[in-house]
Amino acid sequence: MKVNESLSPNGHAARSDATRAKLIAAAIEAFGAHGYGATRLRDLARRSGAGLAAVSYHFGGKKELYLAAAGVIAGGIRDRFDPVAEALVHGPERDPVRRLEQALTAMFRIVVSAQIPPAWIQFMSRCERENDEAFGIIQDQGVSRLVQAVASVLATVENGAGGGVDLRMRVAAMIMMIFSLRSQRNLTLSVLGWDEIGAAEIARMEAFIRQIGVRDAIGGPQHP
Repeated sequence: MKVNESLSPNGHAARSDATRAKLIAAAIEAFGAHGYGATRLRDLARRSGAGLAAVSYHFGGKKELYLAAAGVIAGGIRDRFDPVAEALVHGPERDPVRRLEQALTAMFRIVVSAQIPPAWIQFMSRCERENDEAFGIIQDQGVSRLVQAVASVLATVENGAGGGVDLRMRVAAMIMMIFSLRSQRNLTLSVLGWDEIGAAEIARMEAFIRQIGVRDAIGGPQHP
C-alpha cells in the first residue's frame, strides 16, 4: 500500500519547513520596509500565505518572528563572510598586507553582488538605525568575526602605530563604506556622477577601498 506523502512524517516536515521559510521571507521584507513597530502581524501573515496560526505555531509571536528573521540574515552573512575571515587569518598568503587587500576586495564583492539580497540590506539598515536586539544578532552572529579578523591583521600591518581608538575608527570607516555602497546606492551614484555601477565602477571602488584600508594604514604605496 502506497503511503500518501502529504500524510507521512517527512511530508509534514517539508510542508512545515516551507511555511516557516515563507514567514521568514515575508518578515524580512515587511520589517525591513516598515520597521518593527509599523508592521502588523496580520498583514505579514496574510502576505506570506500562511496565516496567523502558523506564526504562533512556528515562532510564538511578532517579536520572535522578528528575531528569527534577523537570525536567518545573520546566518547568511556568516556563511558568506566566514571564508573571508578564515583566509584573512589563516590563509596561505604570508604577506598580511596582501591578505588584507584580498579580504577587503572579497568583502566588497560579496556586499555589492546578488549574494546579499536587497531585502537583507533593507532589514539590516532598519534595525541598525533602531539599534535593537535584531541588530545585535546580525552584528554578533554575522559580521563580528570578519570585523575582528580585519582589525587583528590591520594592527599587525600598522606595526602598532595606530592602535586603540584610531584602529577601531579605521575598521569602522571601511565597513561602513562597503555597506553604504548598497544601502545608500542612489546617493553614491549622485555624488559620483554615475548612472550605474558596472564593472569599471566596481574596479575603481575596489582600488579606493584597498587604498584607504591598506595604503593609508602603512603610510606607503599600495601593495602590488
